[in-house]
Amino acid sequence: MDNLVGIEFLSQIQEGQLYKYTNVVKGWQHRWFILDPREGTLSYFLSESDTKLQPRGFIFLESAVVSPSDEDSNTFSVNSWNGECYKLRAVDARARQDWVNRLRATSEYHSQKNVQKYSKKNYVYDFCLSGVKRSLANARQHLSQAENSFIDMARVIEKLPSQG
Repeated sequence: MDNLVGIEFLSQIQEGQLYKYTNVVKGWQHRWFILDPREGTLSYFLSESDTKLQPRGFIFLESAVVSPSDEDSNTFSVNSWNGECYKLRAVDARARQDWVNRLRATSEYHSQKNVQKYSKKNYVYDFCLSGVKRSLANARQHLSQAENSFIDMARVIEKLPSQG
């Protein structure tokens, strides 16, 4: 990716609604996704109105594998280097292809950028720092999820009938 294309590419955040497969019980759920090519992340929120809050989840796209699914023309998956996987569905085949192309380009950009960075003499320091940043981001994500669960649980408890 040449420098001019890279600059234009990095300035184009993509947002939109996708279905995310959550689990067997809940199945496909609408979520609002934000692809930030500059940061190399794909984040999701419960809805578009929640984007000012912490994301419900996110995935680092460096070295990620983005694969269209064979099951239909709208579904695709994003598999991160750390084993995390999002199974997603766009509204139609054209939207799927757009998301797949942008996600792949972001993954490739950050993978190449880090190959160049790691080839410098500060390889060990950069590698460790990168791992620490990822660990902290992952910890933030888990804390956010725990906080959301706590809030949900508190709401349920508040709705219970009182004893008296």
